[in-house]
Amino acid sequence: MKLEKASVYRSAKTKTQTSVSDINSILVLCIVGGLLFIAPFYRALFNGNTVEFFKPQYITYMIGAILLVFVAIRLYKGWTFNLRDTSLDVYIWLVPFSYFLSSLQAASKYLAMNMVLISTMCAVIFLVGKYYSHKRNVLQKLLVYSGYLIVVFGLANWFGFFHYRDAILSNRLSSVFQYPNTYSAILVSLLVCCLILIFFSSKTSTKFINGSMLVPILLSFLLTYSRGGYLLLPVCILLFLVFIHWKKQVVSLTYILISIGISVLLLDSIAALQSSNGNNRWLWLFVLIVASSFVGAIVVLLESKLEKWKTVDLGLRSIKRNFLIPILICVLGLLSVVIISNLLLEILPKGLSERIQSINLSDNSSIMRLDYYKDSLKLVEDYPWLGAGGGAWSALFNNYASTPYISRQAHSFYLQYLNEVGILGFAIFILLLMYIFIRFIRNYFTSGIGRLELSHLVYFFFILPLLIHSLIDFDFSFVYLTIILFMCLGGLSSLSSSNSQNRVSGTSGKSRLVYPSVLVILACLLLVTSAKKVNAVRDYTYLVSLSSIDEAKFNKFSNSILKLDKDNPAYLMYKIDILLEIYKQKKDPKYLSEAESYTEQLSDVDPYNIGTIYRVYNIYMFKNESEEASEFLETALKSNPWEISLYENYFNLKFTLGIDALQKQDTVKMTVHWDQAWEKYQQLSAKIDEFQNVLSNPVTNREFKVTPPMAFSVGRMWFIRGDYKQAEGLLYKSFTNDFETPQGREYARWYLASLQVQKKNDENIQNILYYHDPSEKEKVEQLVKSVNGSK
Repeated sequence: MKLEKASVYRSAKTKTQTSVSDINSILVLCIVGGLLFIAPFYRALFNGNTVEFFKPQYITYMIGAILLVFVAIRLYKGWTFNLRDTSLDVYIWLVPFSYFLSSLQAASKYLAMNMVLISTMCAVIFLVGKYYSHKRNVLQKLLVYSGYLIVVFGLANWFGFFHYRDAILSNRLSSVFQYPNTYSAILVSLLVCCLILIFFSSKTSTKFINGSMLVPILLSFLLTYSRGGYLLLPVCILLFLVFIHWKKQVVSLTYILISIGISVLLLDSIAALQSSNGNNRWLWLFVLIVASSFVGAIVVLLESKLEKWKTVDLGLRSIKRNFLIPILICVLGLLSVVIISNLLLEILPKGLSERIQSINLSDNSSIMRLDYYKDSLKLVEDYPWLGAGGGAWSALFNNYASTPYISRQAHSFYLQYLNEVGILGFAIFILLLMYIFIRFIRNYFTSGIGRLELSHLVYFFFILPLLIHSLIDFDFSFVYLTIILFMCLGGLSSLSSSNSQNRVSGTSGKSRLVYPSVLVILACLLLVTSAKKVNAVRDYTYLVSLSSIDEAKFNKFSNSILKLDKDNPAYLMYKIDILLEIYKQKKDPKYLSEAESYTEQLSDVDPYNIGTIYRVYNIYMFKNESEEASEFLETALKSNPWEISLYENYFNLKFTLGIDALQKQDTVKMTVHWDQAWEKYQQLSAKIDEFQNVLSNPVTNREFKVTPPMAFSVGRMWFIRGDYKQAEGLLYKSFTNDFETPQGREYARWYLASLQVQKKNDENIQNILYYHDPSEKEKVEQLVKSVNGSK
């Protein structure tokens, strides 16, 4: 009787645990599904390192904290450590730990701690992928179907039904990513996963839906006009073919060729919608739907006819056969490039053909990327082992740039990762990738499990194109894609484990509670930190939106913001700027002192930020410490040699210091300041000449030349010193033909004076200047008289 009661009790307990586990899984999958479907529409959570990008990221981390609690609850059922199955549960936390270590010597403490949060979210989502991948492949399907939504949304923008910001960038489709190159990589992932779902789906309706997505995916891919994407596609297709039986290789190629053919036929007409303001968009939308449905129908028909090919052996004996068709394709592809490439390019639509022909290593994009890579490696030399912290490249690219470019992304995920966490952190990540990939591939081909679950290849081929493409781009600067990467890695680790059922066993002992308990503590820390940052962003957004604000309200909100997120550079800069504005009005030194205190804090958390440099400079100027300001700018120029605005401020300050010395009859000091300025100007001119004339094919996305304010400051120095010929040449460079603004007229005034003291003149400029402002005649005469009087 007692035995029966015990048996009933154990049975009831087991059912209760199963019920709790099911509820846990359902809730987690709902949360992750919501994240996958919603997050992309917030610019794919791009890590742009500015306030406008922060709030969606912080909310995502809060969601991550909630997911971590669910994971911990699941693991409380019985988690034990063993090298084969659960060692990765511990190892994954080395990723955020490596970011934490690098933050101790970070170039920007704030950006570094933000990457600690991102990498913590990655560890959380890795565990989610690992422990929730077996629920009827729901996670894998959510991943792919959310991608389909992105495709549909992108085309809806192209057809003019939506107007999402930068969904179409320079007549290139970018959808939610606002960057066509990254979108092209995602489309390659979706194309392969679409084929996988077709093969491994049992329902006709599912096959039709997935088949119908082939044309929209490939059409979107062509509309990205991404040269890197065009190179990526054949590589990933060939790799995919190796993983499936040769019979399915033939079917896959059939689907791809039909879909590409239809997409190419539609390309010109649908591309023209951008120049025709959407005329006939309903017609071409109908054509696209019909074409997509046609391919879907072909897929359903062929799949039903080839049902006998469904179950195939993926053992070692068939692997060699799997390579035959990919090798044949490579040979034929090389021959076609050599023999009939020109003919093929003539057949293709003009825009596509031109884009393909422009693929080479001598175009501007390739040259600039090579500059980024070389400069990135210089950064690694200075921060080899632990890196310069999260956001290292964004914070330091000015210091390492070999040419005058602006790029807060290194355009290589791997180099950027190396910059941030050094060799140690990079090794941790690469070992994780290698371990999971090698283990998965070995199990896939040796155990024959590949035919059992579609999730194997969905996870693998969703991230493989991204990992390849990120060699030459910053795909994983989108936190959304980073989340997908780690979720897929977690999924792959679960699918290649010895126990395919979640590796949670009902072991006894208190030791099994340690790991889940640590996860709960981490979840609480992540939730509290993220919630505080969300509130700070909300208050900051409200504060800056006000057209006017009284001092009491400003102090209340700004102090509250900094209490919630004390090291955010944007909040500190805003506080400093307002304090200096109040100081200018009230002349109360307490405001200047407070601004100086916050500037010191800003310099500590983000010293290389150009905004920080200017606020330190402003403090010096408000304190009337011009000499110190001059020395500070001298130092700042050494670390920011391409920052034109710093040169402008430096030359203007040197001119002012020289005038102050002259007024005090200290010509020696005047000479020192102006000689220093002239030396710096000659160095700058030599640098400009080297960049423009010595370097072959100089490429930049940043202005680097002598600007009117620079030439004006240095030209006036020579004018006052009496070298009018030198002054004339410099002041002519400052002349801008702008007679509408006071500054433009001042440039013209000094230029005319430099001519007239040499008994020369430019009557055309003189007449226009006097026409716009008759008082300028007297001002020019006063400048000329000041010279004659000094003689």
